[in-house]
Amino acid sequence: MPTDLYMFNVDKREKAEAVKGVEQAFPNYIFKDNDWIVKLLARAIIPSRKRPPAYYLAASSDKRHELGSLSAIPPEIIGYIFSYLSSTDDAISFSVAHRILSHEGFRRVVRLRWREYEPMGSWTGQRIITDEGDTDRSDLPTKCKLTAKEEKEMKKATSFHRQLYWWCIRMPRDAAWHTEMTAKNYGDIIKPALQRVAHSGTGDYLRVRLLVEDTTPRYAKKTWALCNHDRKQCIRASAVANWKITLPSGKVLQAPSSTDGPFLRGEKVLFDLGSLAIILTAWSCYTDPVIEKGPWAGDRLGIYTVDNVSPKKLEDVSEWAMGIAKDYVTKTYSRRHWF
Repeated sequence: MPTDLYMFNVDKREKAEAVKGVEQAFPNYIFKDNDWIVKLLARAIIPSRKRPPAYYLAASSDKRHELGSLSAIPPEIIGYIFSYLSSTDDAISFSVAHRILSHEGFRRVVRLRWREYEPMGSWTGQRIITDEGDTDRSDLPTKCKLTAKEEKEMKKATSFHRQLYWWCIRMPRDAAWHTEMTAKNYGDIIKPALQRVAHSGTGDYLRVRLLVEDTTPRYAKKTWALCNHDRKQCIRASAVANWKITLPSGKVLQAPSSTDGPFLRGEKVLFDLGSLAIILTAWSCYTDPVIEKGPWAGDRLGIYTVDNVSPKKLEDVSEWAMGIAKDYVTKTYSRRHWF
């Protein structure tokens, strides 16, 4: 059984390193926290630098006297100072130090947090496949075949770089990776802003929390679903949240949970939209019966809100997906006694 497994975006030539299963069995890859896959496939509501909440707008001219001597500083100077802050936490801490700094502070924090936002939803509507990466191109599903332009580019590469692993060389990075690499390269310079202020119910602590929350991407409180563009099918998060999966021994692996946008939250959540995306797109040249030829491998996938979508335009296959999930658990348990 392959152990180095990746989810590939064929169109963007990317592989999701954040969800790879290096030196792990396939079940580990499936059942780890897969929120990161959901974030790749679902578009969030991103805060706008140009439209900050009213709280962060500069005080009106008739109240500027309340701001003290800092009110005489031109906004351009404040913006210039913020431009030199490369740490998100430094920008947050400086922003809450005085009301007159809040407007430019909000804009700077949003800009610095962009590296968190950039990958969110970037895989929506792309061809997705989960594979160990060295599968021969002729063995890939038809929909993963390269276009004429891509084939021309591939022919210019060496044979070593013609495998899917090397074709999809780029990797979208999550915020945790940036934090880790910054600490590794520059030392412990990241000091969470909330740890710099007194933990009280008023003052700077609340302002820091407010700024962090206001600059954090949000997901609409609607009905979300993993959708297949090519097959016009979807799996609703709300349906998956109602699943209950029990082993023959009576052990409960998945219990009913709640939805939080496109995510599932609960004490026993084995399958979510991310893990289902892995199973349905899994494709391997190995003949292991647990890893089937995923029915959605190579299809264009995305996670969207489907409240206003007619059932005639998008078939709900949540029950079908539950059957596949249960079948996978049964096979895995009987072969490995994994759980």
